[in-house]
Amino acid sequence: MNGENRRGRWCTVRRSRSLGGERGQAATELILVLPVFLALVFGLIELGKGFAYWVDMTHLAGEGGRYAAVSWFPGCAANSTGACPAPNTTLKQYIANQTDTAELRTGDSTNPNAEVPSALGVSFCYPPQTGGVAKGTPGSALRVKITSTYRLSLVKAALGLIPGFGGLGDVSLGAGSTVRLERPIDPARLGQATIPDC
Repeated sequence: MNGENRRGRWCTVRRSRSLGGERGQAATELILVLPVFLALVFGLIELGKGFAYWVDMTHLAGEGGRYAAVSWFPGCAANSTGACPAPNTTLKQYIANQTDTAELRTGDSTNPNAEVPSALGVSFCYPPQTGGVAKGTPGSALRVKITSTYRLSLVKAALGLIPGFGGLGDVSLGAGSTVRLERPIDPARLGQATIPDC
């Protein structure tokens, strides 16, 4: 009996020591894993926001291409011939104003931590024409380009700790649409003095 009692006490002591060690081990593992887990969660949120901006820009490129093709857009006081004698705004301005968020529309160049450091860029150009069609006439091609810069704050902050790697958190977003014109194009209505080649 005496031997069994000793063995029982010894097992109890060993068991309580191992449980205390496991509790400390779990806390240590949590401290090691939690920052990585949080970085992944917030990184996925940042990527999701950037993807939403890109989807918005793709939609705007398609919408802008359609309005450029018919040489009319809301806000352009068109007369019966389709001309826009007194536009309230240019197509570039109209497209930029259709963004889902003000952050994507205007950007914030004054804030070094802004997620969108520059305003949305809208431009038009002529891709190579086929079939001998003159640029700017019905049947010719026109490309709409939407550009912006998205800053991955976590990546920029992490890489900013390493000298020379501070600028790697900025991602250039772009979307485009190529359309065939249905009416002659007026560069001033688009918001450009001239339309260059792509």
